[in-house]
Amino acid sequence: MMARLGFIRAVGAAALVACCLAGCSWYVNVNAEPTTRGTRPVAASGSSTGLHFQYTAIGKDNFINQTLAIYNDRSGYTAVPILKIQPLDSGNRVLSGVSVESLFGVLAGELLVPPSGGYDILRFSGDRAGDVRNVKVDVVSVRWIPDSRKVIYEPALQFLAADGTQLTKFDDFTSVVVTNANDFAVKAAILYIVWTDPSLPGPQQARLTAKFPGPITLPANGRLTVALGDDVRSVMAARGDQAAVSVKIYPVP
Repeated sequence: MMARLGFIRAVGAAALVACCLAGCSWYVNVNAEPTTRGTRPVAASGSSTGLHFQYTAIGKDNFINQTLAIYNDRSGYTAVPILKIQPLDSGNRVLSGVSVESLFGVLAGELLVPPSGGYDILRFSGDRAGDVRNVKVDVVSVRWIPDSRKVIYEPALQFLAADGTQLTKFDDFTSVVVTNANDFAVKAAILYIVWTDPSLPGPQQARLTAKFPGPITLPANGRLTVALGDDVRSVMAARGDQAAVSVKIYPVP
């Protein structure tokens, strides 16, 4: 069975935060009913701040697990939140001794949430990390930035060998060509993720991660070639055969 991972290309403001093996969009469909197993409301949403959330512990096959959808309720504004997240078990009890990490950095104010919403991927560590089925989210602070953009298309990624041959994210590529189809510049970060074995019990989560050099600023209707950097090369070398891999690009402040 393939890993539950991914990328859906956004074509409008209503693309589901479903993270499939192809990738994930920068959009949340606030009108969509949950379609993944293990999805339930967080215990505290901080809705008075203009944000609310939905946590998916275990997604459908070929979809990423442990995702936190972030819904932006303020039209015309982009949010830069700082969140506090507590892990909960299946009975919504706090799991003491379990630490939480946000791969895109929403715990530290490092993730940009456009008017159409966004998401982050969570990783847990500790003796009972595999028991996390929900999370409690508190909004520590939010910085609001006026933003009239209705659609922000996700930049496309192309993986290349040293000789320019096109590869896949599962190969030992040496650079990534990032193409921005928007009529405005986009600032983003790129993350290389190696996932745990999907045949193991419980939610699948990130085993190894490394950021590409950056963040990068993509010119309007332009492209950049980004080299791997030592951190990504090290993780790529350590991932092992037949490893499930994702390469994620996400907006940053």
